[in-house]
Amino acid sequence: MRTIVFIGSQQSGSSRDAIVAAGDIGFYTVLLTNRENYIENRAEFPYVHEMIKTDIEDINEIKNKVDFLKKQGKQICAISSFVEPYVYTAAILGEEYRIPYQTPKAIATMLDKISMRELLRDTPYTPIFKTGHDCSVLNAEPRMHMPIVVKAPLSTGSKDVALARNRKEVEKQIFNLKKRYPEQKILLEEYLDGPQYLVEVLVHKGIPHIVAVVEQIVHGTRRFIIMGYRVPAKESDDLNKQIKDMVQVIVEKTGMKTGAFHIEFRVVNGQCNIIEVNPRISGSAMNRMINTAYGINLVQQTLKSQMGQEPDLVRKCERYVFTQYVTVSEGGILQKVTGRKKASTCEGVDEIYVKPKIGAILHAPTAMRHRYAYVLASADSQEKAERVAHEAAKLIKFHITP
Repeated sequence: MRTIVFIGSQQSGSSRDAIVAAGDIGFYTVLLTNRENYIENRAEFPYVHEMIKTDIEDINEIKNKVDFLKKQGKQICAISSFVEPYVYTAAILGEEYRIPYQTPKAIATMLDKISMRELLRDTPYTPIFKTGHDCSVLNAEPRMHMPIVVKAPLSTGSKDVALARNRKEVEKQIFNLKKRYPEQKILLEEYLDGPQYLVEVLVHKGIPHIVAVVEQIVHGTRRFIIMGYRVPAKESDDLNKQIKDMVQVIVEKTGMKTGAFHIEFRVVNGQCNIIEVNPRISGSAMNRMINTAYGINLVQQTLKSQMGQEPDLVRKCERYVFTQYVTVSEGGILQKVTGRKKASTCEGVDEIYVKPKIGAILHAPTAMRHRYAYVLASADSQEKAERVAHEAAKLIKFHITP
């Protein structure tokens, strides 16, 4: 039985899409998960052929589960993950079991923000940055201009990224991060003011393929919450040239031979400045957006590439897509959600997803995980796709009690 083992998954988004895609191309799917509620609600995962409770932080336990599957007669064709940090775990296990795998060294470098900054220090795509264990880093040369973005180097999403407007705020953010991550250095970067983009890349046999360039709509003055995505982004010839060069530089410097990654960057005075490089497709609705816009199932093609097959990245269509996320203005206990059915009837709406269940505790947004729903719309113009997504999203209401 040709089997792909997945390490970790979310209930929605790209990691879920990957398991569905594996089943669609004829593989038996096994999900190793440490989430008790997944096991308890097994019926909610009909696309997973087999689910095994596993401490996925323990690589030896993962190996025990894989060995058990092999003893059952399953042919393990790949070990994969679309969830950080298990992308790296999957890669090194694939290498160890001598089955197709993505490039472990490149993945490890991308997972560490400081390592990535150091690697790209001599390129035009890295903003001014400093690293250190405490506030003394502020006194080192060259001096940085305020405001400053303070980051934990090994975290994901926006939960450990904060904007500080003066020295006192920088010191407070460093103190907070050191409490949570006492052994880690802190990364400081000068704040970049400009439009923000994301580029999705698939590397096959050492050759990078730019699959999509997406514009991100960022809200928040202290935390950076991405509330909307435009596909395709509005790109000039010069921006396209920079993006291609930036992608090539990252592939060459990290040594990526096989794997997917995405770059988040801002354009300041016409120059691309890298914010993040992550060794996987973006989560949430990104795979759906690319599929709707171009007819490319990127997670499926990523799996094919991992197993040595030529990925099909030819665009089957060209649609304008906008995805609008929904948050709540104040926290509380969710009583009900209204407006989904009405929103789904809006012309151009392709998908509506609502994450929390009744009784869940919701929070005003301070991190990406506090986005509780999205509306994905497409049209023959960017303006129409955006208008439809905004109007449909306004119909979705979360009724909460404090």
